[in-house]
Amino acid sequence: MLRDIDILKSGEGGELPGPGTTTKGKVKVKKDTYNGWTNWATWNVSSWLDNAEIYYKIKTNLIKAYRYTTIKADDAEYIAVAALGTRRTPDFERGSAGAAEWKSVDWAELADHFDREREEYEREEYGNNN
Repeated sequence: MLRDIDILKSGEGGELPGPGTTTKGKVKVKKDTYNGWTNWATWNVSSWLDNAEIYYKIKTNLIKAYRYTTIKADDAEYIAVAALGTRRTPDFERGSAGAAEWKSVDWAELADHFDREREEYEREEYGNNN
């Protein structure tokens, strides 16, 4: 697992980007993560949905369907299953090991990721500046 702890004092150097950032007092600490994600499974699902063209197109269309609606954890899992066509990525193990990997995905984190994309699409396509 990637172990990358960055400490930035509040107001010095800005905020740490992306998922996996916590705040303790006046110091921002980036938690142990996998490529900036909570764990390997969450990163892996995101990676497949963001980088494989067919999955990306399906995911994008589904995210756009949530126009002006916040995407929640259950929605994120639905989007992933609909795009992938199954409850696993090509990298997940088959059988119970793959099911355990799927259960370890941080759906709330993916929901936040998808929701940021939704907001960007709304700004670009619908002129929503919120």
